[in-house]
Amino acid sequence: YIDDSSAIELAYTQSTIETIANIFIPSSEMTTDTATLSYENLFDIGGDKFIFLGLSASQIKNEAPNIDETNQEYELFTEFLFTRKASLFASAELNSGDDQSDEGRTISAGGTYFMTTKFAVNVILSQFVPKDDLVQEETSAYIKGILRF
Repeated sequence: YIDDSSAIELAYTQSTIETIANIFIPSSEMTTDTATLSYENLFDIGGDKFIFLGLSASQIKNEAPNIDETNQEYELFTEFLFTRKASLFASAELNSGDDQSDEGRTISAGGTYFMTTKFAVNVILSQFVPKDDLVQEETSAYIKGILRF
């Protein structure tokens, strides 16, 4: 944390996906390493209202037999918390690099509503617009439950 309302975070994750062989595809393993640097700030705008702003830059490296791809991803995220129970948010993400199926921009928007102090419902609408014309545009909607412990 930099102070009471802002933070810088450096995160590293690694995941491995293993495919099981069948008559068409031999078994294989792909490892994804992601390093992210982010900055987050919460602005008090008075009257129990807040604006959250986040910026992040990531490097994503995929390795598998015959695959060695590195992409960069940049995101701007903002959230308006207009009551203690409800908020609206939006984000813009840009991805570029070797893995052309991930290259493009993603715009997302949504909201969160806390039904109790421990349970919330989160709705997210998202659209991915690829850079490559051969990759299909993708629109998705999610409804999630959030439980605090």
